[in-house]
Amino acid sequence: MRLNLVFATALGLAALAPVAPAHAAVTPPVVVVTPGAWTSSGVALDGPASVQASRAVESMLGLPDTSTSTVSQLVKRVVVAPTATTAGLAQWVEVSTTTTTTTDHFATYDQFSLKQSLTGNTANPEFITFSATVTASQFQSGWLSLNTSGSYVPISSPFGNAVPALPSFFLRTAGSGTWTALQTNQSVDTPSSTFWSSAWQSLSLAAGSTTIEVATWADSAVNLSSFSLSLESGNYNARDVVQNVSSVTTETIKSSELLAPIPEPETYALFAAGLMFVVLRARAQRP
Repeated sequence: MRLNLVFATALGLAALAPVAPAHAAVTPPVVVVTPGAWTSSGVALDGPASVQASRAVESMLGLPDTSTSTVSQLVKRVVVAPTATTAGLAQWVEVSTTTTTTTDHFATYDQFSLKQSLTGNTANPEFITFSATVTASQFQSGWLSLNTSGSYVPISSPFGNAVPALPSFFLRTAGSGTWTALQTNQSVDTPSSTFWSSAWQSLSLAAGSTTIEVATWADSAVNLSSFSLSLESGNYNARDVVQNVSSVTTETIKSSELLAPIPEPETYALFAAGLMFVVLRARAQRP
């Protein structure tokens, strides 16, 4: 008899692995930035720079992955035990256990940042340069971000007031003598005559030390008030962390069968005695 009855009973739902901390202990950074010298013209450094030293940061890479696996087996269970006078009932049950595993993906990247306030603007063009030594213990990609902000004096044009040329950014390897102009993004708030400029540049960092120089330049109608720089490495030390493992067990009745009555031990004894009596009588009647 096939009952095709699904119990779908959750017999187990248990967390088998603890949740890993969001920020585990990390090793020292692979890429270390050491601040170097400043030069300036038309503007002065307002005190020391605010520096966040190179540090290794653990980062989660996107959403966690979820995988499932199912193991099934057919089990015979006695529901009603047979007796000497009544039949019993057994069922064949398919027991399925589904295990769900959630895995987070982590990696490490290195980060350095610096911010410098500026003051003492003059009516002349302004520029600042900054150098830093970048030391990598292995080949790494990197991303350099430059930002500056300040105010400007609108200039007159035949069509009304206009925004002057805002700061530009430049990059070179120290001692190379060749500056590379970086693509600069500008944002302007005309009511307050303030601006924000930024540039982004990818870097390939060979193992060892490299000295880089960055510069920002503005014309005489612009007053620089801040300069900031950050450098981040690419991801390394990628690893998977199992966050949670849970399991659910379901049961499905596949079929049933009757179990024949089981005589009591006394019944077997009487049967054996009767059989013995028949055998002895048969022998006694032989000619």
